[in-house]
Amino acid sequence: MTGQPEHYRPTPLNNGGRAQSFAQGQPVYIVQAKSAVVAYLLLIFFWWLGAHKFYLRQPFMGITYIVLNLVAGGLFALLPVIFWIAYVPIVLMFIWDLFTMPIRIGFINSLASQRKY
Repeated sequence: MTGQPEHYRPTPLNNGGRAQSFAQGQPVYIVQAKSAVVAYLLLIFFWWLGAHKFYLRQPFMGITYIVLNLVAGGLFALLPVIFWIAYVPIVLMFIWDLFTMPIRIGFINSLASQRKY
C-alpha cells in the first residue's frame, strides 16, 4: 500500500504518463475533481450524517454533524421542548453549507490541480 487513498492516485496520460511535447518529458496527470452535483445530493439526502463534509475532505465537520444530530435526537427523546433549541445549530450549518458549497468545491479542486506528485 502506498499510504495514499486510491482516489488521490493520479491518472497518467499519454503513454504511461510521459508526454513528448506538452511538458518537456515530465509526467502529465489528471486529478479527479470533486463534483458539485454529488456534493449537493449528499447534502440534501444525507445531511444528518454529514456525508457531504466527508466527501469534501472535512471529516471533523462531518463528525460534528453526526454528534449534534445524536445530541438533538437524545434531547427529543427526553425533553421534546428543548429539542428545537438543539437543532438550531444544525439548521444554521445546513443553510451555510447550502450557499458556500460552490466556493468550497472550487477551492478543493484548485488545490488538487496544483498538487505536485
